[in-house]
Amino acid sequence: APAQTMADLCTVYPLMDVHFGMHAWGKETGGDDYDLSLAASDMRHAFAKVQAITPNSAEAILIVGGDFFHADDNRSETPAHRHKLDVDSRHWKVLQSGIALLGGVIARLVEKHDRLQVRVLRGNHDEHAHMVLTFALAERYRDQDRVTVDQTPFDLFMRQWGRCLIAAHHGDKIKPQQLTLYLSDVCEFWSATRHRICLTGHVHHDAVKDIGPMRWESLRAFCPPDAYAASMGYGARRALQSLTFDKTDGLVLRAMDPIERPT
Repeated sequence: APAQTMADLCTVYPLMDVHFGMHAWGKETGGDDYDLSLAASDMRHAFAKVQAITPNSAEAILIVGGDFFHADDNRSETPAHRHKLDVDSRHWKVLQSGIALLGGVIARLVEKHDRLQVRVLRGNHDEHAHMVLTFALAERYRDQDRVTVDQTPFDLFMRQWGRCLIAAHHGDKIKPQQLTLYLSDVCEFWSATRHRICLTGHVHHDAVKDIGPMRWESLRAFCPPDAYAASMGYGARRALQSLTFDKTDGLVLRAMDPIERPT
């Protein structure tokens, strides 16, 4: 555990659209190469850089915001529309390596924060595989009182931190305006908060909007574009970031790594 932390602060690490197991060839996509090894290396370096400029808050939340895995099973297709996916290695190896990789991330986070909550959200690529990740991490940390793995089957994450509402959703199936209305209806501590934010991914690029009393942010993806995205002209930038919230003042600090590999 860290020697000293700031009791009124909570840091959120939204890990959006990792697409672990994806294969991308930079000469074809115009972006970074990407495979299991490169994704793991990128994640270790990105978390190290973001943590270095993030305060030692007492509380931390790791939100795996959907599509952590690129494919849901060995068929290498999207579950709903059966789009063929470029994958690196067998699904067994992807699951095994992905669970181990997040275990390493969690080990780093609990060196900086007193308590860590982990929540894995469903994505449109890993509708079933994300459950494997949730249950594996829950079993791994079930006897550790400083790590809590949230096993709620709800697509929507909600957490109160003082006067802050921190929410997250993968970003598919529901538009931001409807998401705000839905949150105001189902969140039992909505009226007890003033600083409200909902974080989404799915579209792999930045977008920010104040929707009534809530701030909605669509965050950059962790992964680079694959061949399918590049063929349609989607070349969004990558990023990993942390957001630190004060119990009274809301969002007070943001740290970001653009995941630029050394040349």
